[in-house]
Amino acid sequence: MDNSKKSCIDIREEYKNYAPPINATAVIQELINHIPEKYLTGLNHIFLTNFSGQPGKRRHEKIKSRKRKVKVSDSYGMYHSNPKGQANKAWIEIFADNILNECPKELLKNPFFSDLIFAKTLYHEIGHHIHRTMRPWRREDPENIADEWRDKFTRSFIKEKYSPEKLKTYSIEVQESLEKIFGKENLEEMAKQENYNFNFTKI
Repeated sequence: MDNSKKSCIDIREEYKNYAPPINATAVIQELINHIPEKYLTGLNHIFLTNFSGQPGKRRHEKIKSRKRKVKVSDSYGMYHSNPKGQANKAWIEIFADNILNECPKELLKNPFFSDLIFAKTLYHEIGHHIHRTMRPWRREDPENIADEWRDKFTRSFIKEKYSPEKLKTYSIEVQESLEKIFGKENLEEMAKQENYNFNFTKI
């Protein structure tokens, strides 16, 4: 992967009584560097924070997703579109604690796994931005469209960053660890619920 290419998107970080166990900003920077600039037009910044540090009112807030209301507290990230009458003010919010708290600590040392868990959220939210700014004519469920972009960018990023040998080694380690922790059947059920392929050996 060409690390000389750096996105112009500003990455901001602010936590309250929380410190990520890994360098989340570095992971996000590498992931965003991979996205062609044309897809980032109008995106102002990415904001890394912890949901546990949010004010009480927001902890009870709900948003609409896949035709139902879900708690923001259960979210990993959110896309905030341009305020009315303003351009280039869209931004993405990433709840690092919600993402990392669910992850087995031993797997966070695996760079492939760290990339994947943030790519899953970041690329999904970028998918919302692309849908809103470049493909507004598509009338399918916005979450499904965002998932399509997430999968497209994740596959491209992984194939560019990791050699086939490293990819095989890392993916098998992640797959076996997750199956050991959650069980193969539970992992398959999680994949259905989240519309996400947890079988990393087949990326």
